[in-house]
Amino acid sequence: MPVANFYSPIGLDLGGGSPAEIAISIVSEMLSVYYGKKGHRHLRG
Repeated sequence: MPVANFYSPIGLDLGGGSPAEIAISIVSEMLSVYYGKKGHRHLRG
């Protein structure tokens, strides 16, 4: 698979920094991609 097709969630910028808050931001980004949300500058599409 070409590197250009690789995508890895890094988390939405929600403002938190604890491990739990980072995990929530990553899952939030995964849900955004799953449901086809757009408009976040670092999300694909």
